[in-house]
Amino acid sequence: MIETKKRRKHALKGFSIFFAFFLWLYVLSSAQTKGEKVVKLSYKPPKGYALKNQPVRELTYAIRGPRVFVRALTQKSDTLVVDLAENFDKNKTRYEINVTDLGMSFPFGVELTRVEPSRLVVQLEKALIKEVPVKLVTLGQVPGDHKMVQSGIEPQKIMIEGPASITRKIKDIETVPVELNGLTGSHTMNIGLIHGDERVALSQSFVEFKYVVQPTRANMILKNIPVKFLSSKLVKGANRRSVNLMVLADNEEKLEYGKKDIEVIADVPPGAKGKVGVELTANLPPGLHLLEIQPAKITIELEETE
Repeated sequence: MIETKKRRKHALKGFSIFFAFFLWLYVLSSAQTKGEKVVKLSYKPPKGYALKNQPVRELTYAIRGPRVFVRALTQKSDTLVVDLAENFDKNKTRYEINVTDLGMSFPFGVELTRVEPSRLVVQLEKALIKEVPVKLVTLGQVPGDHKMVQSGIEPQKIMIEGPASITRKIKDIETVPVELNGLTGSHTMNIGLIHGDERVALSQSFVEFKYVVQPTRANMILKNIPVKFLSSKLVKGANRRSVNLMVLADNEEKLEYGKKDIEVIADVPPGAKGKVGVELTANLPPGLHLLEIQPAKITIELEETE
C-alpha cells in the first residue's frame, strides 16, 4: 500500500516536470515577434572628474522572440550604470566603450539582432565645485491696488559641480519663472531651479520663495493719533503732535479699535540737539496693517541742557 502511494507520487511529479517542459517549449516556439527595448544610461565618473561631453543617454536593443517575453521586456524600464572608474587612466581623457561590455542580458529564447549605438564615446575633465547666486525670475505684476512689500529666496546661493571649463562660465542659476499675477497675502512656496546643462550638478533642485503682498488702498483712516516722544531730553516743541494713519483691516470687526489700542512713536536719537527730524513708527493691534503714516516724519525741538 505504501509502495503504491510512493509510485503514484513520483508519477505525478514526473508528469508535472514533463508538462512544464512541454509548455516552455511551446512558449518558445510559438508567436514569434520583434520589438525594441530602450535602456537608459547613467554615467559614474571617477572621483574628482566630470563628463565634458554629452554622451548618449539611451540604448536601443532590437530583439526577437516569443511574444510574451518580448512584450514584457519592452514594457519594463531598465537603467545601466556606466562605471568609468573601472578603466580610468589619469593620462587619458577620451574613452570608447563597447556596448556589449555593459552587461545587458536577455532571457533564453530571446535573440538580440541589433543595438544602437554600438559604441559610446565619453570625455572626462577635472571637476570644479563652486558657489553661485540664485536668480529669482518673475513674470507679470501683482494684482492692481496691491504691492509686493517683502520678498526673498532661501538659500540665496547654492553649490554646483561639473567640468571645470563649463562650470567656470556659470555666473548664476535661475529659478523657474514665478507668476506674480495671482499672488496676495503672505506665503512660502518651493520654486524649482532651471538645470540647463545635465553635465553640471546642483546641490539642490529648488529654493524657498517667501513673499508678502498687501493692498495699497486703505479701508480705514485713523485721524489725530497722538505722538509719543521717546527722548533723553525734554521736548520743547514739535511741528506735529498728532498724525493720521492709513491702515488695512482684516475684517470689519477691526474697525472698532480705539485710539488707546494704537501707538505712534517718535524715537529721538541719543545725542540729538536743537531741532531734529524724527521718523515715526506705529504699533498696531493684531488684525490691523499699517500702510502709511501721514506725515511719516516730524520736526521736534529739544531743550538745551547745561
